[in-house]
Amino acid sequence: MDKFELFCMMYFTLESYYTDLEQNENLGDLLSGLNPFLWEDRGSADPAYFSDFSKLVSQNDIPIDGSYALARKYLETLDWHKEEALTAYDSLGEEEWIRATKEYLSGPHK
Repeated sequence: MDKFELFCMMYFTLESYYTDLEQNENLGDLLSGLNPFLWEDRGSADPAYFSDFSKLVSQNDIPIDGSYALARKYLETLDWHKEEALTAYDSLGEEEWIRATKEYLSGPHK
């Protein structure tokens, strides 16, 4: 997968938690900035998020194994709403992440 696909998977994980389990206001604020689908380009609603993510994730050919930890590493760098993000992210687990990532990559996507 490439770094944008990894960013999208991270976003989907957080969004799923927000939608299905806990509509936390801080997590909602974070999601609005991370949103990779607001603009037509490959980035985030607030460009600083994807820019920072791209600095941390320098490679563009990322194996699925290890991608869960790499996305989590980025969330650990957040200054804003980090605890909410990590709680939401950790709720999925790596095994489910791998399954969902394979499903996401197998279909059409941005």
